Amino acid sequence: MKKILLSSFALIAGFAASAQLPVSATAAQKNAVLEEFTGISCGYCPDGHKISNELATANPGRFFAINYHVSGYANPQGAGTDFRTTDGSAIDVAGAPSGYPNGGVNRGTGSGWSVGRGNWAGLVTPVLNEDSPANIALEGSVDYDTRVLTVDVEITYPNGAPAGSGTEDYLSVALLQNNVEGPQSGASFNPSQILANGNYNHMHMFRMFVNTTHPNGDMISTSQGSVVQKTYTVTLPSDIAGVDLNISQ
Repeated sequence: MKKILLSSFALIAGFAASAQLPVSATAAQKNAVLEEFTGISCGYCPDGHKISNELATANPGRFFAINYHVSGYANPQGAGTDFRTTDGSAIDVAGAPSGYPNGGVNRGTGSGWSVGRGNWAGLVTPVLNEDSPANIALEGSVDYDTRVLTVDVEITYPNGAPAGSGTEDYLSVALLQNNVEGPQSGASFNPSQILANGNYNHMHMFRMFVNTTHPNGDMISTSQGSVVQKTYTVTLPSDIAGVDLNISQ
């Protein structure tokens, strides 16, 4: 049995777009992607989760969050609570957060693009008002029996390639998981995600990159008027570090 994954997105050159195939040739404005660095032992991290949820509610279909569990604040608190990933730790190094929670919107510019949660909302609005140089569309399907995930991606530049045509952009395709039950310090800062048993409901948790382990993603060639097509196939493990990888979520 196969199921189409309806919640997919890609990040390219710091700009985001989300749509199903085929890719649109009509120019559009950027979407915003918050890459949030968090952890189960981080007392103020649930406040960061609440802020990102509010940004998603205020900007439906235009704002997306990725929660990376990283640093000593993400050390396991028992079996099934190791939410860390090698890929997430690599992004943590690239973002260079000064504390936790921290995060970056569309990776900003230069190195050390992660900032405190009080700055996130102010970064989102300007991004949403900027023209996006690239349109991205993608569809994923997973076979429940074999756990093989296939993701097809199309990218085009509706206004022509960016300045310095012939340069390279980078594409990352991330797999996230919702409704992961686990512990969380400071959960009272975000009571809507506290479960009846007292545990915390972790949302949009980063599990893996489908296409690459490099923090920048896969290099793609930019060219005016062309459509870049990529297909990625990966067999999803049953768990990552002892945490179930639930296909339905």
